[in-house]
Amino acid sequence: MVAMKALGIAINDEVILPAMSFYASAEAVAFIGAKPVFVDIDPLTFNIDIRQIEKKITNKTKLILPVHLYGYPANLDEINKIAKKIN
Repeated sequence: MVAMKALGIAINDEVILPAMSFYASAEAVAFIGAKPVFVDIDPLTFNIDIRQIEKKITNKTKLILPVHLYGYPANLDEINKIAKKIN
């Protein structure tokens, strides 16, 4: 939550995150007034499916919040490419 506030995430901003995660990820987004936008997971890694992220991006999207699960790190290289592409 503190990191999102430091980045300027505010009310009505959208934050993309995996649909399967500990509830605290979405709770932190909602607590600051932003809207959680869920993306399905990759069934092999249980992390956010990078092939589906761009479909969820809107002009209100301010952050992609990857969550590493079960010892499998999210594909940060690909997520960063998407984030840079849309600024």
